[in-house]
Amino acid sequence: MLYFSLRRWSLFAVGLALLWSSGCSRFSGTETPNTQPAPSLVYPELAPERVALQPVEHYRLDGWQSDRFSQVLPALQRSCKAYVKMPANKPVGKTALGGYAGDWHPICKDLLARSFRSDAALRSYLERNFNAYLVSSTRGDEGTFTGYYTAHVQASKKPSAFYATPLYAAPRNWKALKGNANLTRQAIEQGALRGQGLELLWVSDPVDAFLLHIQGSGIATLPDGRQVSIRYAGNNGHKFKSIHRAMAAQGYDKSKEGLTMTAVASWLKRHPVKARKIMWENPRFIYFSMSDEPGTIGAMGVPLTATRSLAVDPAFIPLGVPLWLSTSFLDEQGKRHAINRLMVAQDTGTAIKGAIRGDFFWGAGPEAQWAASRMKNPGRYAILLPKSGSQGLPSKQTAAKSGLYTAMSTPALEPPSGAWRADWAALEQAL
Repeated sequence: MLYFSLRRWSLFAVGLALLWSSGCSRFSGTETPNTQPAPSLVYPELAPERVALQPVEHYRLDGWQSDRFSQVLPALQRSCKAYVKMPANKPVGKTALGGYAGDWHPICKDLLARSFRSDAALRSYLERNFNAYLVSSTRGDEGTFTGYYTAHVQASKKPSAFYATPLYAAPRNWKALKGNANLTRQAIEQGALRGQGLELLWVSDPVDAFLLHIQGSGIATLPDGRQVSIRYAGNNGHKFKSIHRAMAAQGYDKSKEGLTMTAVASWLKRHPVKARKIMWENPRFIYFSMSDEPGTIGAMGVPLTATRSLAVDPAFIPLGVPLWLSTSFLDEQGKRHAINRLMVAQDTGTAIKGAIRGDFFWGAGPEAQWAASRMKNPGRYAILLPKSGSQGLPSKQTAAKSGLYTAMSTPALEPPSGAWRADWAALEQAL
């Protein structure tokens, strides 16, 4: 079955030339350029931005031999459990890129039935059963990768003087109301939705509630110690606006305080009167749902795996597929540290747009918040597709050698010193 339809030859030639000039032709100093013709580029029917897949050997992927693959197994299994429940003729994702669920059924059933005793065993299994393809677009093979974490709030199911900031469920006709001028953040916090029975929980701190809106989901601890999951359920349709400029106008000195999420939250809590008006500068408001199921649930409907789940743009990348990610993040001293690992596309985000764009899920806790706030760097990824399901690719490169793929320059550096050493140790353990 052919999952990818080629565009006219002229578009193919233009795309090939553009990708050649945009970085796919880089070689490392120790490699001998491959004189063989470049593998065919495959263009799914995507708009407005084309996506090209270039076959690449697994061993060429940055850090492939050293990843701790056993860490990603739970995420792979959760995606597979979702895939095997789909009808065989159901497309995986919104484009032709992932094929049909039936293409994933054999490999997913097999993967779920197996146990893997080591990282090497799972790595070998993936090499035997999946082809890897570098994802490129008309803008090249690199995009932007940020980080997010699970926000935590103290909340109650009943309002009080202490629990006074409500989290709202989506109004019944919330899609028709998106963008309504009477439903900005300020209007809602001043009572625009009051009296409709939409309050889910009341949070103890308005800044914590605001951070929950930014992250889109989180965990709430109730007065009796029980925890519930808070999930994204929609938004008011207004565009997100950063509050950094408004904070600066109210005396926030980023050179002294920094621009991490922790620093911003601390300053806002120390200036509660200023904080309310500052937070109103961001008109976007998030609606939530609540569940007793533990963990953070992504857009795919499965629990996310810390440092292994990635939020993507589903207009280009199907939810559930494995992706080999090469990117980096900054430590407190501004030094870059490489991230080369297998991820699984299991979530989305309103700010995650484009063919090569991702949000790295760091998990929950202060270390996750610390790391997420330091991540906004270039990167790229390769998609892994079942060999049985990628036979429709015109080039049929099940073991293609591509001399066009070279490593990104993101060296691992010495860990930070001083106050951040404990955070760094916890982060290194996660990675």
